[in-house]
Amino acid sequence: MKRVPEEQVAALRAKVENLSAFQDSRGKWGKPLRAIVAECVATSDNPTQCLAMVEKLCSRLKVVADKASQLKNAGHEKAVEELFDALSCFYKRLPWEATAPCPKIPVTLLMLDPVRTLSLFQWLVLGQPHDLKDHFVGRPTALTTAMFTHFPEMLRINEILEERGEVWGALAEIYRQVLEVKFTQSLVACAKNFQKRMCAYTIGWRQYSSELDFTQMRPCRVFYGVTQKDVLCCFSREDQKKIATWEFNAPDVVFDDHFGSCHFSIGLHPETEHAQWKKEYPDWSSHSVQAKMGATILQDRDEFGSYAISLE
Repeated sequence: MKRVPEEQVAALRAKVENLSAFQDSRGKWGKPLRAIVAECVATSDNPTQCLAMVEKLCSRLKVVADKASQLKNAGHEKAVEELFDALSCFYKRLPWEATAPCPKIPVTLLMLDPVRTLSLFQWLVLGQPHDLKDHFVGRPTALTTAMFTHFPEMLRINEILEERGEVWGALAEIYRQVLEVKFTQSLVACAKNFQKRMCAYTIGWRQYSSELDFTQMRPCRVFYGVTQKDVLCCFSREDQKKIATWEFNAPDVVFDDHFGSCHFSIGLHPETEHAQWKKEYPDWSSHSVQAKMGATILQDRDEFGSYAISLE
């Protein structure tokens, strides 16, 4: 979140917190003007009603623009930026707000066998293809050794590499054969119960190797509009001990119902950092930690540019 000086936060709050014109305008001006006018035309029954809708939008904007100008003249440039961000993005949370004043939906992240999957994640993010070959000729790295320790079945990759010569597909094949097959029945139940509400996990921005084709492997699933409890119900009690789930209560913009896809990614961070992430991004952070990791939906690549999986 942008750092806004306290005096500017106070000035902005005094101007807009109880200003109905601002509250009614939040998130309304993020589209091109053409789209805004087109929406008025499409939702009105006649020209008179259409003009009334446009005039209402503009009259509110006029009031808000006056407040923005007052803030600018007082030298509160960052406060003006916050105001405009709130006008263009309906899930924007202002500094004094506990959460964004917008509709929320439950989001659940599922990870199979988190100890082994996380060890693989760390290698996928930070390792290099040549590290695998070096391991088998007596030049192991700490990262590769850790992955093979947690995931000894991956030692078979040497045989597969001799046949295929392609690292990511080989890793994905072993992962599916070793882990996914153990949860086939539960994953089928998830797919049946939630249909288009289930997507493959998208690894966080800058949490990947430039050579990584992550689409070949699906170590996690994300469920939109589905609670943690509902996901767990698809797994037996025994299998529930072998998975990790993180639940969010996120703004209702993370999932595209029409295409059945997600426009955001989810990043993982050590549990020691979770309180800070939850404090700064309450609308986007998981309620709790699992497998010693917290999770955050990454809705802004610029803000989350330095986000990375820890090796600890």
